[in-house]
Amino acid sequence: MAALTDYVAMVVLTQIDPYRAPMAHPSVLNVFEEPDLYPEGMTDWDIDYMHAVYDADLNRNSVAGHRAEVTRALTERRRQRSSEDVSLGED
Repeated sequence: MAALTDYVAMVVLTQIDPYRAPMAHPSVLNVFEEPDLYPEGMTDWDIDYMHAVYDADLNRNSVAGHRAEVTRALTERRRQRSSEDVSLGED
């Protein structure tokens, strides 16, 4: 049930097309294709993507500009997560 509610939240809050092909990244959006992989719901990638959608500066004049800004925000967030994971491993 957690995976289903996270799936619905992800689709609604980020306005992702639920009929697209499966995500290339580990994502709760793949829960119907691979239900055993996502019993807990959202992955780190899903959380980072959701934050990127809401952190992105969407004052662009085009869809491509919005997409580029979300991509930039997601890349930055993933880079920060990677840095934090490395820092935690050093202690």
